[in-house]
Amino acid sequence: MELGFVYKPNSFSGIFDEQYFEKWRRYYFGLKSNITEHGHIDKPWLSHLREYHGGKPESCVVTTEKGVCHPIDRFLNFAKSGHPLDTYRLGGIWADMGERLSDLHVPFAITSFGDVVCFDYGQVTDGRPAVVMWYHEKSRDFDPYTEYIAPNFDEFMNLLRPSEYDENDT
Repeated sequence: MELGFVYKPNSFSGIFDEQYFEKWRRYYFGLKSNITEHGHIDKPWLSHLREYHGGKPESCVVTTEKGVCHPIDRFLNFAKSGHPLDTYRLGGIWADMGERLSDLHVPFAITSFGDVVCFDYGQVTDGRPAVVMWYHEKSRDFDPYTEYIAPNFDEFMNLLRPSEYDENDT
């Protein structure tokens, strides 16, 4: 997959640990999971994790269907506890959201403002979940507020572009 942006050098979370991921997958996508009934782990996302595990994009933005532009701060990772970037672990971010996030949403990136890009397993086409923006300030317990971004991970990645804002302009 050719990226429409670049990652900051040395921003990755280390080598992607397949065994650690598999343990996570069994827990969240196990037989009792609501997600398993609606779709599967998105294979292009898994390939992206293997190559760019937890990377921080250089000045990268995405726009929701409603036209709201969001700067992507970092893709979430599967680092083990104690890793310098474990605050961006998918499981930890997911747990912090608590009941404000549906069981059918799986976060995979965070914005500079604390909103989170998620897979939405309530909107699945050909076994692949849609991608939505989850808003932390608008979401309430058992009532997540999201905006549609793309039909799947590939389309989401194709929408990511460098920001037109240059920090050196200020």
